[in-house]
Amino acid sequence: MGLDNNYDVFSGLELLYNSTGCYVSVYDKESKDFVWSCSEEFNVFFREAIDRPYVIFNDSPTTFFINSFELVGGFNYSKDGKTYTVIVGPAFVTDPFSDLRIIGKTLYFVTGGDTQKLKNYLYVSKITDKKGFNADLLMCYYLHTGKKISKSVEESTVVVDINKDIIQKLFDMREEEKKDYFSFERQELLLSAISSGNLENTKKLCTSFLNFSAFKRCEDNLMSSKFRFIAAMLLVNRQAVIFGVDETKAAAIYKEFCRKVYASEREWEIKEIFLKVAMEYTKSISESQIYKVNIHDVNPVVIKAVNYISQHLHKDLTVAEICCYCGVSESYLRVRFKHDIGKSIVEYVTEQKIEEAKMLLKYTNYSLLEISEYLSFSSQSYFTTVFRKNCGQTPTEYRNLLKNSRNSK
Repeated sequence: MGLDNNYDVFSGLELLYNSTGCYVSVYDKESKDFVWSCSEEFNVFFREAIDRPYVIFNDSPTTFFINSFELVGGFNYSKDGKTYTVIVGPAFVTDPFSDLRIIGKTLYFVTGGDTQKLKNYLYVSKITDKKGFNADLLMCYYLHTGKKISKSVEESTVVVDINKDIIQKLFDMREEEKKDYFSFERQELLLSAISSGNLENTKKLCTSFLNFSAFKRCEDNLMSSKFRFIAAMLLVNRQAVIFGVDETKAAAIYKEFCRKVYASEREWEIKEIFLKVAMEYTKSISESQIYKVNIHDVNPVVIKAVNYISQHLHKDLTVAEICCYCGVSESYLRVRFKHDIGKSIVEYVTEQKIEEAKMLLKYTNYSLLEISEYLSFSSQSYFTTVFRKNCGQTPTEYRNLLKNSRNSK
């Protein structure tokens, strides 16, 4: 049996935090607020961790290994008709003060320049590995439910570990003096075609890659193909982010790709999925606003504004807030933004919110109300009005069209 009341739950979590040093918090999904955390001062960091669309928890403990350095885990539980999420982490696999990826990204996401709060948060963050982190998560799960981990969850955790090995395998391929691997030069040609948003060249070079007879990475031919294409797609994903595709959208595409590949039973299916997703990444790059206007011709302040908008689409963004972040006056940024991007700040924000909404409609089962709230539209009806104005159809029509298109294939 797990703990029976909230007092016991919170006392147990406090004990867990004091003994493991790993951040723990409890989130009320209905009120969208924390009912308990090991440190209220750091709730802003805990919220950012679970606000990412690709971090989705269920009744079983799940760990997300993000950007190769950040660990976030959790699970849902119900009590008195309410659903709560227990969040373990974030924790890191490297020293936060020696890894600029951690300091820069965390600061960029949530602190708004409050370096002292950031330092306080990172100073007591736990540094661990995935095995140690999962042990903390499973201890927390057992504390709540009295249940030991199931085999299926253990296997899903192993899959995460496998992905890291896959990345290394691709880099190892480049160093081997064999003719049965796709050469570094060919990889660069393919990545260059994707980076330039050239759909025709991407399709041609992808076909060459798909028809190449690579060496086996394990005795199971199907598993060997899965390793190969997941590793290759990870490089494509990184390239897409570098060349202007929103990181959240890129992550959603990659996650869906991995899910479909792991579920595939035939190699030709995997190849079809790879080509389709590679073309989708290429199309996303070609539609990237930064790519369209040539990033070298855009003022650094405008790039800073575009990046801030991209990372804060879930907020009710104002021009004043964006200008404050960029450290320039509203009049200057309005003129400069219009000149470099070709549209006003408000128009651009609306356009990006709609693009984000399209991604959520395509890759998630979120309701229209949930999407409108996530993107900070004043109401679902207003979200529908803006979507129709920009896309020529309602969100429901857009989602149904996608479903019908998939079903007809």
